[in-house]
Amino acid sequence: MEKNVKDIASYTYLLGTAIKETCQRDISLLTELSKKMDASDISNNAESLKLISEFALDYGFEYIAVVDLKGKGITNSGQQVSLTDTWQLKEVLGNAGISGSVQLSWENDNILLHVPIKSGSEISGAIISTCCKDNITGVLSRGTYFEYGCIIDSKGNMVLKPGHDGIRVDNIYLLFTVSDNNIDKIKLLTESIKSKQSGTLTFKNSGEKYILSFTPLGINDWYFASVVPVTAAMKDTSLIIANQIGFCAFLLIIFMGISLDINNSQKSYLKQVEKLAYNDLLTGQRNYTKFVIDANKLLSIAQNKKFAAVYFDIANFKYINDVFGYETGDRLLCHIADTLVSLLEKNGIFSRINADKFVALFPYSKKSEVAEFIVLLLNRITAFSELNEHNYKFKVYAGIFCSENTENMNITAMIDRANIAQKSIKHSNILYAYYSNELREAILREKEIENQMESALQDGEFIVHLQPKYEIRSNKIVSAEALVRWQSPEKGLLSPKEFISIFEKNRFIIRLDTYVFEKVCEVLRNWIDKGYEIIPISVNVSPIQFYETDFVPKYSEIKERYQIPDEYIELEFTESIFFENPEILTKVLEELKTHGFICSIDDFGSGYSSLNMIKDLPVDVLKLDGLFFRKGINGDRDKAVIKSVITMAKELTMKTVAEGVETKEQLNFLNLIGCDMVQGFVYSKPLPVEDFEQLLWGEKLAQFCC
Repeated sequence: MEKNVKDIASYTYLLGTAIKETCQRDISLLTELSKKMDASDISNNAESLKLISEFALDYGFEYIAVVDLKGKGITNSGQQVSLTDTWQLKEVLGNAGISGSVQLSWENDNILLHVPIKSGSEISGAIISTCCKDNITGVLSRGTYFEYGCIIDSKGNMVLKPGHDGIRVDNIYLLFTVSDNNIDKIKLLTESIKSKQSGTLTFKNSGEKYILSFTPLGINDWYFASVVPVTAAMKDTSLIIANQIGFCAFLLIIFMGISLDINNSQKSYLKQVEKLAYNDLLTGQRNYTKFVIDANKLLSIAQNKKFAAVYFDIANFKYINDVFGYETGDRLLCHIADTLVSLLEKNGIFSRINADKFVALFPYSKKSEVAEFIVLLLNRITAFSELNEHNYKFKVYAGIFCSENTENMNITAMIDRANIAQKSIKHSNILYAYYSNELREAILREKEIENQMESALQDGEFIVHLQPKYEIRSNKIVSAEALVRWQSPEKGLLSPKEFISIFEKNRFIIRLDTYVFEKVCEVLRNWIDKGYEIIPISVNVSPIQFYETDFVPKYSEIKERYQIPDEYIELEFTESIFFENPEILTKVLEELKTHGFICSIDDFGSGYSSLNMIKDLPVDVLKLDGLFFRKGINGDRDKAVIKSVITMAKELTMKTVAEGVETKEQLNFLNLIGCDMVQGFVYSKPLPVEDFEQLLWGEKLAQFCC
């Protein structure tokens, strides 16, 4: 029992210190940011957004805001923020005696970390972050006793409540039930807090015994406390506490290091678990704590060498654990460690961060050596025999940062950049990528687009253009495709290539798809109300939208609300959807057709190109991918392929549309082989609705209006 109490006391002390260092590190970073800003930046939302977005990306902050003296400002996600509470605003901006300093406060379940911005000697605004709370929660969640950890103030009020339901109270003193004779314990806790001392005691709550350990954080009047049931503490705590010390040591190292005031018995205890603290218990190799120590030493003594930092993980590792079992997953991780040992030998170092995430650092002379190493590494990892025996192929995605000058570079910054590179290729067919300034700029542009997308949708900046589809035989417009454009006040007209892929990643495409669909319904309804001779309009449906459970009822409800006649809206699905789950697809298509929609396959030939696989699907239209025509129709083979596709589609009673047609030669060939419709610049580019109406009806518009 005595050892259990000692273990928890050490854990509490170290984790409390780590939390303090986390806050101080964030304060220092935000203070540096505040030095780069003045009153003009605060009043300029665009400039503020650029500065804080870049800063958040570079240093891993989830939330940063800049506010003026009225408490109004903008966050790094582009959202407007307003501090309406007078007390809170005074705290953020700083008041008499603390101008220029940083405070932490608690408001609306957020720990606010804020730094005043000064123009000369005058305060002109403030930088705010809630990243501190996220970091603290993250620190707690990494510990074995995380559900028993909490932050309290000097009156015992819970600033951050523990995760365990049995001890989630508003004030820690409520845990000391009178019936369990806890009066002496309450007095001891009160006196310790009053004198700003650490302490450990045991008490009972409803008959169950608990260990309470607490230590001052040095932040406001806050204490970090662990409230652990003795039954939980009686487990093998030597191993548990080793893990905690290892993790805490890592935090202390990367946040500039501190000198721990530990008594002789604590020092002796730490020496006993140092080996465990620096080793990954699964692989037997160095853990991330030791990796950071060794890597920074390596960088400091070899400043003239080039180093590559690599960050990689396994795609769908959870699936491997779930299907093949956790033991197989563990053996795969050990296989990766053994592979790294074999490849790096004594020329580099590596560690497993957590789960399936690994990092490595090694010197190189030529960049081609880095690529050779990565290819060899990925090939050896994916040659894991246990999964190959089941014919399961898995992917490993790696990001690389190459540093030619390590003088001003620490390992944390290098790994962060490698991580950014890795994230840029997730869910793609590219298995590794290098970090570059261009990649960083691309990520910032992506972030900028994400920051603006909500307001752009609300302000109607997304506009619908219509591109006509011509019937070849009659040379008349018989249909149109709706294509979205972004009319940005700052950047002008943006094409879909600049934002669609981003929206697909963050799922905003669902809202944009629905928005465009409703706009098309508005156009058709307007034509009907004005007595125009309407034609069908096709609308693109993203795979993400397709798999939404409310997709069919949502689109059907909108169509019915605008009272659009059947077969005047065509839904275009990308070719890939048709081969991922044919059973579900067939059911959805049949349901859509009962609601009067025309269904088509878009971009056919871009990926799978198998008419045999779609012969049983209830599809009305097949659109040949523009790739067929962008590369030109050269030679008999190209012509034979296109002709066979159109011939087979006709046999399946599908209409055919060739998109991306640009030349008369292509048009004549498609007419010869019996293609039904053509869409492309050979006839017209996508047009604003008003221009399309003029093209479609011309002089008839005046007749319709009359």
